[in-house]
Amino acid sequence: MSNYYNMPKLPTEASPKVEIFVDDKAVMVPGDTNLLEALKAVGIETPHVCYHPYLPVSGNCRQCLVEQEGPRGRMLVISCYTPVTPGMKIYTPASSARVKNARKATQEFMLVNHPLDCPICDKAGECTLQENYMEAGQNESRLRPEYGKNYHGNPEHQFIDAKGQLRGGKHVDIGPRILLDEERCVQCDRCVRFMRSIAKDEQLSSTTNTTSVSRTYARRAP
Repeated sequence: MSNYYNMPKLPTEASPKVEIFVDDKAVMVPGDTNLLEALKAVGIETPHVCYHPYLPVSGNCRQCLVEQEGPRGRMLVISCYTPVTPGMKIYTPASSARVKNARKATQEFMLVNHPLDCPICDKAGECTLQENYMEAGQNESRLRPEYGKNYHGNPEHQFIDAKGQLRGGKHVDIGPRILLDEERCVQCDRCVRFMRSIAKDEQLSSTTNTTSVSRTYARRAP
């Protein structure tokens, strides 16, 4: 099963204003929401993939990391699940190299097996991952070019493609209407949470085995 916490509380015109400190500057933000929404209310966009304002918070992608100062010093927290409290001190990539490096490492981990054939993807032009990469990343790959892409997925689903290359996980048939695309699924869990909370008909779920964690059923078959 996926993580299942609480629904985000979105700020409204009636939201009480509280003072917090962002990059050592005092700002007034809605005090009855999470940090991600509060920062957005004052014009600070935070990259995210798994978060959606109308779905339960899962905190899977870790793209929204910020630093929060507390009794034990400055610690990385996910802004999608961190509630706003008066006087809290928050640091974003604008002033924290630690946050910048942490987001970069998380993004690299998510994209390490992601294909480069974006123009043929169903989400081309509307991809949050692509937007985050272009706006905050654009980091060069550390994969060795002489090896190329070596993701073969689950051994049970490996095959030889038309070029004679070993591939796998591209089309894993998990039912009459659903395919798992292990090259594109980044385990955001949105599809699972949508079926559970919006459709109220939980037909998708996450699976766990000894070789992979939380592989989510990613897209419908055509």
